[in-house]
Parts: sequence; C-alpha cells; structure tokens
Amino acid sequence: MSENNGGNDELDFGFLGNREGKPVSLQTNVFIDGVGGREQKIHLWFDPTAHFHTYKILWNPDQIVFYVEDIPVRVFRNRRNVGIGYPSHPMQIQASLWDGSDWATDGGRTKINWAYAPKNAILPIIGGM
Repeated sequence: MSENNGGNDELDFGFLGNREGKPVSLQTNVFIDGVGGREQKIHLWFDPTAHFHTYKILWNPDQIVFYVEDIPVRVFRNRRNVGIGYPSHPMQIQASLWDGSDWATDGGRTKINWAYAPKNAILPIIGGM
C-alpha cells in the first residue's frame, strides 16, 4: 500500500527470488515519510507459487500487523509517543512485478522469467482505517 498524493508512506510485502531448493523469502517493509530501513525478512514455510495463499495487513492507530495465512508474522507498533514515526496518510493498494536488484534475486541468478507472464492475482480489500 502506498500514498498516491505525493507523500511517501508505504506498507509492503515483497517476495524475494530463490533458486531451486531454497525457501522463498518474504520481506515486509514500513516506509514513513519516504524513509525505509524497517525491512524484515522471513522464510515462508510453503511454496507461495504452488497454491492460493492469503496475505493481509491490519493497519490501525495502534499497530500494523502483517499476516500470512491468517498467522501474524510481524507487528509494528505505533510508538509516536517516543519519537518513532508511524504511517498516517491515506494509501491505496498497488501490485507489481519487479525484476529486482541482485540483493533480491539470489545474486542475480533468479530473475523473472517473463515467458510465464501474465500472472493473475485476486486482491480482496476488506475493511479500512
């Protein structure tokens, strides 16, 4: 999710490339006023390409919770009271395929094979802030 009015708040899931036999990494990130540096990676316990899976973000005034298959995998709490930024601008859902940098593609060995495009996704939007 990201701002569309010139601001720079963003919440995202990123699926990082892998090689055969390696787990897929899922990276979550929180950008506040254009500043990131809050990335966290986890290794998924399943192949995200094999079946339909659910990914959710709960964002409210108290916390942001990232979910995979209804399991919370990251909590980012609102700590504005101690000087830590927290997203506060309206956002919209965006989805993209990004043939990322070497750091995201196992040293450049797992670039996107566009021969398998297009991909389809269902993006249900439930609730709001």
